[in-house]
Amino acid sequence: MVKASIFILDDDKDILTLFKRLLETNGYSVVTASSGREAMKIIEEKRFHVALLDIIIPDVRGYKIAKKLREVDKNIMIIILTGYSRFKDSVDARDLGIYKKLMKPISNNDLLKTVKSAVSAYKARARSHAFVRIVR
Repeated sequence: MVKASIFILDDDKDILTLFKRLLETNGYSVVTASSGREAMKIIEEKRFHVALLDIIIPDVRGYKIAKKLREVDKNIMIIILTGYSRFKDSVDARDLGIYKKLMKPISNNDLLKTVKSAVSAYKARARSHAFVRIVR
């Protein structure tokens, strides 16, 4: 069985390390980036089931990364990580197809439950799109 692939973008390297270890210990394949520039390069080279994106990164807004991820794979499940009580930016979260928003700090249990749910949703969406292509 192929491991579900998770992409994490956060400028806090401690969070990246913690989330990566937690998710890998629970059977996920994880790639991390700490800047928008690094994220864009990774997105061009790899595909993911789920992306965890900090919305405020010094060199780019997370919604720009979300838009790029959505262009590359319409099935990807995007989870926004934020320390702000309201995700308010020039782009509405619904327009980006955001799966869920998680408020920092995030418990390990909440992160794992959300990622597991997002992977299941990704698989269901991918099966649905594959079925539609077959029927057409």
